Parts: sequence; C-alpha cells; structure tokens
Amino acid sequence: MEPVIAISTVAYEGYPLETALAEISRLGGEYVELGFVAGVSEGFTEDDFSSTYGGKLKEKLTRFGLKTVALAAHMDLGGQDAVTAFARRMEFAKAVGAKIVHTKASDRSNKTRFLCNIEALAELAESMDLIIALENPGHGFGENNLIHSGVSGASLMKEIGSDFVRLNYDFGNAYSYSKGVIRPEEDFEPILPYAVHFHLKDMTFSDTGLVFTEIGKGVIDYRKILRFMSRQTPLPLFAIELPLMLIRDAGFNPQRRQTPVTLPEIRKILKNSLNYVEKMLNGRDA
Repeated sequence: MEPVIAISTVAYEGYPLETALAEISRLGGEYVELGFVAGVSEGFTEDDFSSTYGGKLKEKLTRFGLKTVALAAHMDLGGQDAVTAFARRMEFAKAVGAKIVHTKASDRSNKTRFLCNIEALAELAESMDLIIALENPGHGFGENNLIHSGVSGASLMKEIGSDFVRLNYDFGNAYSYSKGVIRPEEDFEPILPYAVHFHLKDMTFSDTGLVFTEIGKGVIDYRKILRFMSRQTPLPLFAIELPLMLIRDAGFNPQRRQTPVTLPEIRKILKNSLNYVEKMLNGRDA
C-alpha cells in the first residue's frame, strides 16, 4: 500500500491559497492538508468555517487534482464557546472532504470544561462520521497543556474513551514545546494505539535560533521514526507540515519572518522532504 503523505499549506504562508495549491500540485503531491492556524496561517476568518465555503474549496482542490484527508483548524477546546466554534470547523471539514480535524486540547486549568466540551463534540463527530484529532502543541509552558508528551496524550485518550477522538502526534512540536528536552523518536510509541495521523516537521539551529528545514536534515531522527513507521500495518497517515514563515528564538518562542520564503526555496524544501519520507516509508535508504 502506497503511503498517504499530504503537504500542508502552512508552508506557503504569505502567498494566496491558490498559489499553495498550484505549487503542491506541481510538486506531484496527491494530498493536501489545509492548515488554518491562528498566528501561523493568516487570511482566514471564523466566517469562512462554513459548509458553503468548504464546498467551494473542494471544487478548487479537484481542479488542481488534489485530495484532502485532514484539516488543521486549531483552537482551544477548553473555551466557553468551543463547542459552537469547533462544530463550524467540523461542518467545513465535511464539506471540503476531510475525514479528520486537527485541533489543540486545552491547558490543564481548563480540564473540567474541556472534558465536558469534548464529550459533546465526540457525539457530533460520530453523527458526522468525522474524527477529532487532538495535537500536541508546539510552544507553551512546561506541562501546562493537557497533551505535553506521548504518555500524557495516551492517558487523556483513555480518559476520554471515544473512538471519534484520537491523536495527531507532531514530532517537531514535541521537541519545541519541551524546549529540546523530549526526544520525539523516543516519546511517540505510547500514543500509537490512539493516533490516526502524524505531522512531520523538522528544524535546525541557526544564528537566529531554530529554523524549519527539510525532513531528515534537522534535529529529529526521522530515519529511526520512519523506519519504524514503515513496518506498521496499515501505514499511518502523514502530513509534512513546515511553517517556513516562522522561526523560534533561543527560548523556543515563535516569531514571524518579515517576508515570505521564496517559492523556489519552498519548492526545494518540500520536494526533498517528500522524496525523503517516501523513500524511508518504502523501505529504501534515503
């Protein structure tokens, strides 16, 4: 079975969405992950989360020969109005053709309300035949987030106890959230029974801090990770998510670049990343 490897649109921050889709299609990608993340992917409002706009985007994906499995639509599910806001994201996901909706969980201080909200959303997800995939965050404070490691993610899944609430493990986020303490290649195995999707991002140190780079050329041991994944049946779902518009300073805090990365540079980084991941998942040394 050929691996499903999507390319996230967050790599093209600073460019119109149509440019991102055209570029991903040009790279030979078959799958795209639409990424709408506050502070990372701009130009998208709450009003856009509707079945009407989702249907229009699905038509646009078809024109570019692209399909989507997952939508990244992050928000805090411990908020007062989280159920209503996330329901709009789910309606959008259904209309655009996605089966999985990624989001953050919440801080530990909001756990009671989060558990109440996720119970209601799990019921809605079941009725819509969607999966909510909770993702470990990329920055924050210590163990403040409900999902701050593989073990904590697995523990939260057991507590929620729904087949319609799973995990999207982000290897790069695990590294940056812990400020380099957690080694993702040693952290992710506890979440395997609960994971429906994985985000692949890599980073390397520069004079300005951490910058995102090609998968396999940064601080994370993707050779070990992807060799392990290649032996799983069925193969997990992946998305290459490289927010190239961001850098992380010495304290791992995110900062936006002043100008977008050039399209030729984005093209090179994503093409090389896609080739690397495909080779490793197909059992060939990259």
